Amino acid sequence: MYSKLRPYLNKVVVADEAGFATTELVPLRCNPDEVHPEYLAYFLRSEEFLKFATEVVAGAKMPRMVMSAFWDFQVPLPPLPEQRRIAAILDQADALRAKRREALAQLDSLAQSIFIDMFGDPVTNSKGWPLQSISELPIQIADGNYSSKYPSASEFVTDGIPFIRANNLNNLTVSIHDMRFISPEKHKELAKGHLRTNDVLLVTRGEIGKVGIVPPEFEDANINAQLVLLRPKNKSIQSSFLCHLFDDPRMNAYVRSFETGVALKQLPIHSLKRILLPLPPVALQTQFSVITEQLQKSRKTLSMSSSALDALFTSLQHRAFQGEL
Repeated sequence: MYSKLRPYLNKVVVADEAGFATTELVPLRCNPDEVHPEYLAYFLRSEEFLKFATEVVAGAKMPRMVMSAFWDFQVPLPPLPEQRRIAAILDQADALRAKRREALAQLDSLAQSIFIDMFGDPVTNSKGWPLQSISELPIQIADGNYSSKYPSASEFVTDGIPFIRANNLNNLTVSIHDMRFISPEKHKELAKGHLRTNDVLLVTRGEIGKVGIVPPEFEDANINAQLVLLRPKNKSIQSSFLCHLFDDPRMNAYVRSFETGVALKQLPIHSLKRILLPLPPVALQTQFSVITEQLQKSRKTLSMSSSALDALFTSLQHRAFQGEL
């Protein structure tokens, strides 16, 4: 089944049981003597076909594949045994990718499990730690630049100072993917939002509560108006603890109870400051920071391995449909 709605999402599946499809799906019933379904599915997911699919769409709001072009597309079709061989190789490569993704997911859940084991439920404060509002804690709070000072489209450059937005926060850190940049001159003009390593970034407009820690490579970057930085002033509250605290689903729900607005949800700084946080002993926070540092190193290694497997799979896929595998 091929999804003709928003084809750039690359949704293709081989049905494992009988059923019904909506009109947004194109059922393709393969002649078993000529076409191996898994082979065809891998081809429809390939970069070559995806590039074609994104170019032949109709509609702006709900783009759909132009079906006349879809039916005319020429699919490379080697003999059936060769199709099965190619599909089997891609199955093995895809299974390795899936295992890496699963390992990354388990690593992420492990950090949160350790957090709960060490500090308890942060909202009910099940371990009875002292509670203080953010305004009472030794935390510097600063938001990003907005209004007339916000960079215009013409002021973004291809290379320069990273200008971090909410979508750049992934896996509790900052991702370079889809990053915008401003010139050093513009950065100097924007006095607010200059970052330091280990600042905690919290989304306060839109996807409220999304969080991440600034890694060393983003020292002195800048942030937009969706974010605030939380900078611990001393060791009594540490960045790793603070970041995982906000990442907890129960804490996120509590934080969102302070949001305002209807069309655009936001968490004003004066509301953020009223949020109560548990304050465990420094030694326990330090122990947790050491653990999460090790987990982050493991995650980086796994992520690099996952990226390498993705590249290998793409290469195998390309070679397979070029008759080179």
